[in-house]
Amino acid sequence: MAIAHICEGGQLPNTPTALYTAVNPGSFAVHVSNGANVRVVNIYVNPGTRRRISPRNLSLQVGAAWPANSPYGPIHLAAGDSIDGDADAATEVDWVITGIEKS
Repeated sequence: MAIAHICEGGQLPNTPTALYTAVNPGSFAVHVSNGANVRVVNIYVNPGTRRRISPRNLSLQVGAAWPANSPYGPIHLAAGDSIDGDADAATEVDWVITGIEKS
């Protein structure tokens, strides 16, 4: 069995968009952090129907971060499932997804 270590990142768009889609089953963690302005963010898992995993319309304060894997543990995805996200303003909230996929 091969294991691929995944690390993806970018900035949240202002509409719900797939940030990462699993090629193989795996476990992942999401981390978002904010810059100079208070922003509203939402993070979802999407196994075919988008389900919010962050608090609804989470107000992320200046300089704050939110880890989606705490206190619930890692996010488990099947092949084809995605982690989606959005913010109330595009390109102002950074995101990083880390994890492993098994093949």
